[in-house]
Amino acid sequence: MNGTSGAADGETTITDTRDMAVTRHDFFRILPRAVGDNPYTTHSDGATITVGNGSVDITLGPQQIRKIALMEVHWCRVEFVAHGLSTSEFDEFSEFFHRRYQRGGG
Repeated sequence: MNGTSGAADGETTITDTRDMAVTRHDFFRILPRAVGDNPYTTHSDGATITVGNGSVDITLGPQQIRKIALMEVHWCRVEFVAHGLSTSEFDEFSEFFHRRYQRGGG
């Protein structure tokens, strides 16, 4: 997690930025499973998920390719901004969310 701050109205904002090995197409394809039972809306560069009494805004950066020898890995920087969630609520959401995007290996 990158940071936590208090807004002027006392609401806590939590930010987290990650590089995710996912194409934009796959991000939106997997998203319904990654949010569980939480309602969400999508927009051209991400989504907003309602989590309990708060929300998480997700913004996708530009699609990029990382080359490792002959292998190409599609990835993009993804920013998460949580509003009105405690750190433990955000951590629980984040753990569930990111497990849905994990791929084989380990």
